Amino acid sequence: MAKDYKPSDLLSKIQLNEIRRKRDWINVFFLFLNWVQIAGAIALFFFFPNLLTFLLSVVIIGSRQFALAVLAHEGAHNLLFANDKINDLASQWFCAFPIFSDNRPYRPYHLAHHRFTEKENDPDLSLSAPFP
Repeated sequence: MAKDYKPSDLLSKIQLNEIRRKRDWINVFFLFLNWVQIAGAIALFFFFPNLLTFLLSVVIIGSRQFALAVLAHEGAHNLLFANDKINDLASQWFCAFPIFSDNRPYRPYHLAHHRFTEKENDPDLSLSAPFP
């Protein structure tokens, strides 16, 4: 099993505060950028329908769906926006729901994973158990 570490064992208080600082406008920009890229990929295929633009659109949209999953994960940790209500609304409606996910059941499950990482109560233990 993994050794227990606290973030303060590895980083100074100043470093921890910088990492934990919520950057609302940067996250608004990333949300907007992801959706512009998705819309652009759809428009590309709509206006120039052929195999190449289809494949390019699929790759772009797939990569942006993964980016939305990353942002939904940040929202599950309440790290997307400083205001908890805005965090939950944005991460749920603009990140999780569009990729057929839901942060409401995911949050407690995932936070339990962080609380018990690589321990008997880790809900994700079955995912990492086969690996050294």
